[in-house]
Amino acid sequence: MALHTSFETMAIEAIDEYLTASENCLTFEKARGGSLGYPATLLLFCVTNALGVYLAGESVTIGGRSQRITEHEPFRVLNHDCFGRLALNDKQIKRLEKVYRNALAHNAIIDLGAVLVVRRDNGPLIFIFRPDGILINLPSFHKIVAAAWQRFPKERIKSWAERHHKFRREHPIFDQPRAYTPSQGSSRKR
Repeated sequence: MALHTSFETMAIEAIDEYLTASENCLTFEKARGGSLGYPATLLLFCVTNALGVYLAGESVTIGGRSQRITEHEPFRVLNHDCFGRLALNDKQIKRLEKVYRNALAHNAIIDLGAVLVVRRDNGPLIFIFRPDGILINLPSFHKIVAAAWQRFPKERIKSWAERHHKFRREHPIFDQPRAYTPSQGSSRKR
C-alpha cells in the first residue's frame, strides 16, 4: 500500500491487492480444514462492484434487452464483455448482490442455502442457481474476476477519478488534506 495523490492509482492498487488477497484466502488452509471463503467472496464482489461503477453508462444485454450499467446497478457488469458476457438475468444479478456481497459486507453472513465451494477441481461453472440457494465456485469466480481486471479498460478509472476528484473538491469531507506522520501520534494524554 502506498500513499496516493490520485484516486486512479489508489483504485488500481486496491483492486490488485483485493485480487491477491482473495487468492491468498483461497489457498490458505484453516486448522480444521477449509479456506477463507467468506473474505475471498467479499473481496471478489468488491472488485466486481468497483468495475461496474467505473463502467457506468456501458451497455450490456440482460434478458435479451440492452441495459446500461449504472452506479446504482453496478453488478450488471457481470454481463459485460470484460467478464465474458455471463448472460445472467436481472433476478440472478440481484440475488448475487443481495445474498453474497451486501449480506457479507454489512452483516458478515450469506443467506442460508447459499454455498461457497473452494475445491479447485469443480470445473468451469461459476454460479449455480438453485431454488433453495446459489452455489459459487470460488476458484472459477476468482479466475473470471482476475481475467475481467486484465481486460478492463483502465482509462475508465481515470475518467471516473477526475469526476470524483472534482466532486470532492466541491464537497470536501475533511477540512484540509494533510499528511499524517507517525510522530504526530495520538493527541490523548496517557
